[in-house]
Amino acid sequence: MEDDLPTLLKSFKIFSSLDDDTIQRLTGKLEKIELKQGEVLFHQGDPSHCIYLLVKGKLSAILTSASAENKLMGYISVGETVGEAGAIINEPRSATIMAVTNSVLYQFSSKDLLELCHQFPAVMFAVIHPIIARSQRVMQMLSADKVKKYIALVPANSEVTQAQFIEKLTEYASSFPNIIIVSDYSADIKDLSQEAVAEKLTQLMQSKKTNQKILYLLKSYKSPLAKACMKKLDMLYLIANANSTPNIDSAILENIDIRMQHHKPSPELILLHRKDTLAPKNTSRWLELAPFALHHHIRVGVNADLHRLVRFIRDKAVGLVLGGGGTRGWAHLGVIKALKEAKTPIDIIGGTSVGAIVAACYAIHLSYEEAYERFYNIVKTSRNSVSWRSFTWPAISMFDAKYFTLSQQQAFDKIQIEDLWIPYFCISSNLANNSEVVHRSGTLWEKTRSSSSIPGVIPPMVLNGELHYDGGLLNNLPVDVMKQIIGTKGKVVASELTTNHADTKYNFPPILTFGQAFLAKIGLGYKDYKFPPFIDAFLKAIFVGSLLKAKQNSLSANLLVSLDLSEYSMLHAELSIADELVEKGYTEALKQIGYRKQDDEAS
Repeated sequence: MEDDLPTLLKSFKIFSSLDDDTIQRLTGKLEKIELKQGEVLFHQGDPSHCIYLLVKGKLSAILTSASAENKLMGYISVGETVGEAGAIINEPRSATIMAVTNSVLYQFSSKDLLELCHQFPAVMFAVIHPIIARSQRVMQMLSADKVKKYIALVPANSEVTQAQFIEKLTEYASSFPNIIIVSDYSADIKDLSQEAVAEKLTQLMQSKKTNQKILYLLKSYKSPLAKACMKKLDMLYLIANANSTPNIDSAILENIDIRMQHHKPSPELILLHRKDTLAPKNTSRWLELAPFALHHHIRVGVNADLHRLVRFIRDKAVGLVLGGGGTRGWAHLGVIKALKEAKTPIDIIGGTSVGAIVAACYAIHLSYEEAYERFYNIVKTSRNSVSWRSFTWPAISMFDAKYFTLSQQQAFDKIQIEDLWIPYFCISSNLANNSEVVHRSGTLWEKTRSSSSIPGVIPPMVLNGELHYDGGLLNNLPVDVMKQIIGTKGKVVASELTTNHADTKYNFPPILTFGQAFLAKIGLGYKDYKFPPFIDAFLKAIFVGSLLKAKQNSLSANLLVSLDLSEYSMLHAELSIADELVEKGYTEALKQIGYRKQDDEAS
């Protein structure tokens, strides 16, 4: 194969226009790569430094969503290239590439490719064509969520006690005309043979309307109904008792493995709690057993928990996204207060920077009052974080973050994200691979601290040896992440803390000496100079790169509460104006909810 490498190169479209001499020079810049079946060429998020030419075998491209769901995007066959987009724009890999069969590739560096493109424009056009084609396929696949028509709830093991939960679920879910319930507990199913059950399901399929879902409620993975419906499932929920020893029957785990191999949606976990449970514990032990996309904590007998689960099953979950904006995050609490008053559910919550902190305060007990008190204590403890008392040697930041860190450690203690009552996520910026990271597990204070580490002001958080900065650098209003988790049919409410200084005009020279600045500040000279607030201007400058994405995300929200808080400082909001900011968020949220209801009624 190596002896005929020039001919091999000419067979690839990107090199087909090159003359023989150029092709001959390129052969010395290629590196041979061999992959065994199942071996990964690169993972999604890995740095991009080269393009690959597939000369033997077959590869698959797999996209992992924020909800940890794997989607097969397509296959790469012999004669195709891999990794063009990353090589051209130097962005992290957009998908994981895995060998379907034993494969042979040749690696060509990004540097050499770019030089070739500059020298031969035809190469650039040939590279761009597959990028556009694949991007269109990805967009089509992601824009059309697969409708989950066939859904099953099955106990994770034989020890699960679920009768009371199933009874309550059946009673509530039956009130929705688009849900058909088929249950092992119903009189017309429980005594039937597998053949009779299969025949009954066939009749049901034929009479089912297009928009209806069939919800199978199973007593066991081995019941006749389970055996008849399992192969046709779009979605699988496992039910477990939260306080029992984590255990999933081996047969169910095998079924999950098969589903994942066929790129079916990852299962979700339902953990049943007693009605008087104060907080979930040790959820991570359950989540280690299988690749769950989501988990749901349900207190049996608490209607709000049950109703939340059914909204997820119906693809009608409501997510709340809270954006970054410093200590002006009090306004987010006003939005939460308004949503609670308007009886708008919050089924899942997430945010960036201060939005991540406020979201965590709420997710612990799902109470506005407790969230307010917890956030108050955080702000009170950390109020001197950006002051002369906290100056440190500027090895990596201006301030030591002692009080800032302690405030979150005290507020969240040892709480794990998995043990919050509702699903939660926050965003940080990973400096190691220049990408945003979605945190959905782990110690809560570590992840909120990571999400709110302002560069130059607060030291970054070190996670697994890598530096994590404020998530607002890359995604200050993560509506897109929320949509990936709950699907396009779910509803997203977004609270955005904006700063608009467009009308303010400043005046000072390009070279500003210490003496000039000092005299101007104390009013003894240079009275025509006008300076912006230093910290606010600095913060706005470092976050300006994410403004376009935040704008795009805000347009994707089903309900947007956009608060212009220009008159309030981002890092010096005193406790005395906390209620003022809460009121602003509360008033604007109620107004937007009212507009939304009017639009819904009009349509």
